[in-house]
Amino acid sequence: MAENYIRPEDVSPQDAKKVLYFLNAAQTAEEIAETIEIPGERDVGIRVAQNILDRRQELGGFKNLAEVADVPHVGPERFTEIITILASARQSRRSLVQQLSTCQANLSISLNDYIKKLEEAVSNTGDDAQFANIDLQNMLQHQQQVLQMMSNILKMIHDTARAIIRNLK
Repeated sequence: MAENYIRPEDVSPQDAKKVLYFLNAAQTAEEIAETIEIPGERDVGIRVAQNILDRRQELGGFKNLAEVADVPHVGPERFTEIITILASARQSRRSLVQQLSTCQANLSISLNDYIKKLEEAVSNTGDDAQFANIDLQNMLQHQQQVLQMMSNILKMIHDTARAIIRNLK
């Protein structure tokens, strides 16, 4: 699945100004991490925020978004999150909606394939169970026939023994 990440050149000058102002004014790594917090997501944590502050210190402040994108451990996904949250970039929202739609479509296809595989497995299990049930019925029928035959033999032995005893008297 191809990701739609924001690149520095995709950001409008107004949004770039908002992002650069915040990143150049932030006092602590915690401030950056808390501001760029996405609940339930692995986003810009304290370590990455500290990398941002360290790079800002080395450069004497960020002058463009390419410098932010080049910070170690930022990468395209975190850069997109930074831009989306700090600038509320319309383009990134559109991009995120497209990503969500693509993800939902792929998930739907994957789930349908998985359901089909499970249905086939259940069907095959059903066939196997039917064969096992038929085998069990055949064995029980054979066992019943053997027991009936043994009962008949015992009855004949009993009758023969009675006849011998009568003849002896």
